[in-house]
Formats: sequence, structure tokens, C-alpha cells
Amino acid sequence: MPSGILSGITKQKRWNRKCPSCNTDVTYGSYKNWWRANKKSSMCLKCSALNKDYCTEQSVYFRRCPKCNRMLYYSTKWKLEEASKKESLCRSCCQIEPSTGRPSYWKGKKAPRDVVEKRSKKLRGRKVSQETRLKMRIAAINRIQEQVGQIQPRYNKEACVLFDKINKKMDWAGVHAENGGEFRIKELGYWVDYYEPRLNLVIEYDEKAHSRKRDKDFLRQKEIQKHLKCKFVRIEEHISINEVINKLKELQL
Repeated sequence: MPSGILSGITKQKRWNRKCPSCNTDVTYGSYKNWWRANKKSSMCLKCSALNKDYCTEQSVYFRRCPKCNRMLYYSTKWKLEEASKKESLCRSCCQIEPSTGRPSYWKGKKAPRDVVEKRSKKLRGRKVSQETRLKMRIAAINRIQEQVGQIQPRYNKEACVLFDKINKKMDWAGVHAENGGEFRIKELGYWVDYYEPRLNLVIEYDEKAHSRKRDKDFLRQKEIQKHLKCKFVRIEEHISINEVINKLKELQL
């Protein structure tokens, strides 16, 4: 039977064992962590830090836990500065009381409301450049492609019917979701609803939901026009085919 088994069974908040390297007392806030450390013969934090190849006695940084005054050891100066800045507690105290400035996120449970509000305030008003947005968008698309494979964006079937009528009446060969797939602009990470390669024409079909994001849509339109140097037409939902044809003829396409 491992040492400390009797103290682990009693109804107390902390469990103790000896470090197999330096023989100092190590305290755990839960029986599960104490049992796992006994099974793996884990060393204390100081011995674990010194056991790394790049650490020496002089390169180990330390501070005291603000609650129990226990010595805490860190392998790098940056880790020590971050812990001091957040006033982090030791592992034993974290089991009983969450560390100040570093709340615990337990698996299967939502983050506390105050933590969510704090994170939202931190991100609110944060400005990201267009170049950064472009990199993030392309990286997300590449990541999804690696996991899923070919990406097929969601599309409106009514829009595809309208695009087929446009192709028939105008004698065009434009592509859309149900006719060769939506045209993809890889450099921008965008797909367009309709693209006629011979005329270099882009048509976007705007549903009611687009009325809430006009600024975003027009910013996207400018990026596409600048990149493709194309003609761009926006068609609103529930517009008749005759109105669309008249609109396209007015543009002398």
C-alpha cells in the first residue's frame, strides 16, 4: 500500500506525499491527483524543473504562493512574470479555490458568466486589418478542406433557377452552384453566386438577411471588383426575371 493512503481516505481537503527525489512534502487538492502522482512517482515542481536538460540551479525562477506561502518554481523568466502578473496560486490551492485572474474551465461545463463578460469586453472594439482578416479567412478554409475535403458553400435554390433563366434569355454560359459550382476566388477566399467568364460579370443574389449587413457586403464587393476588375450586379430577392433582364440590358452587357 503506498504511503499516505490512510490520509487520502479521510474526509480532508488536502492529500500529502513525499517527493521521491528530494523527500519534501507535496500537497494535492484532490484524491485523484494524489493517486495519479503516486502511480507515476511524480516529482515536486522544483525537481521537475531541474530535471529538464536546459535548466540549472541558477536558471530556475521561483516565487511564493500568495495564499499558502509555498515556494513555486518556474523554468523560464517569462512564466514567472506571467504568474506574478496574474497572482496565480499553486496547484494545491487551485483545487480548492480558482486562481485569481485565471479561472478554471471544466470539461462539459460552460465558463462562468463573469469570465465570458470579461473576455467579450477585451475583444470588443478590437480592430483587425483587412490583411489579417484575409489571412484568417484563407487559413480557416484550408483547415476545413484538410479535414472535410471539397468545400461546397450553402446556396439558394431559387437563385439558381433565376440564374438558369438569365443564361437562357441572354444566351450566356454563366456558372453557379447547380451549374458547374460557384466560382471561387482563391486569393480572397470568396465564392460568388454567379459568374460569367466571357463578360467577366459577377451577380450576387441578396436575400432579406443581407439587409442587416450592407456595409460588409459592399466591402466584399469592392475587394472582388478590385481583384477581378469585373462588372458587379446585385439582385434582390423576389425580383422578377423581366426586371432582372431589363437591369442587365441597361448596363449594356
